[in-house]
Amino acid sequence: MAYLEVCVFSVSDALKVAGMGADRLEICCDYSVGGVSLAMDELQGLANSIGSAGFVNVDGKIRAIVMVRPRGGNFVYSIEEKHGMLDYVEAAGKLGFQGVVLGCLTAENQLDALFLAELVFVARSFGMEVVFHRAFDDLVSVVAGTETEIHKDMAKLGALGVNRILTGMGAHSMEMLRKLREWGDEVGVSILPGGGIRTGNITEYFANGFGWVHSACGEKGVNGFELNETIVNEMMSIAREN
Repeated sequence: MAYLEVCVFSVSDALKVAGMGADRLEICCDYSVGGVSLAMDELQGLANSIGSAGFVNVDGKIRAIVMVRPRGGNFVYSIEEKHGMLDYVEAAGKLGFQGVVLGCLTAENQLDALFLAELVFVARSFGMEVVFHRAFDDLVSVVAGTETEIHKDMAKLGALGVNRILTGMGAHSMEMLRKLREWGDEVGVSILPGGGIRTGNITEYFANGFGWVHSACGEKGVNGFELNETIVNEMMSIAREN
């Protein structure tokens, strides 16, 4: 059986998808900028609601990954933004979430390893998983397609304690996505495919040996992004059949 992580952009959608029995959520808001952190009061309310409803793992942690991204745009952060991100990770840990998804780069689009180490340290102090989001796809090494350098960056992420990398590489090259998985296996980091995965192509990822995929399960509508419950159900069914 394969698994589906559903990216949700509002509290109402999170509650809806959790009630549908999703394998895991990624919680954020503002689809138009690729997802940013949910307001703290909303995150607290959501934790209380889905936690009490039993949407938890066997260890009692809420089965959701929380986006830690203060704004849209690039992944180069100011001192003030970094302090806020560290506080947000701590808050997510205290609320009992399974993990956080985040990313940080330097002005040259290299890994901001020093700050990432701080983020991972806080997350680990609460027993949370750490996912490096699609800032990975903006790395100089990835954009240039320099395999040796990509491998080095993945090794750094593994050494820093990152559990997995969320990447849209599969939309461009399934062959490279498979290479990322191979290199990830070598350095202890798993690969979570995302980016445009829907009912029409989800089986390609499972056929290539990926046990988890990430999808927003919706589409742009008149009022912005709209979750499609039919797509959620169809994709969960496909995952369970693989």
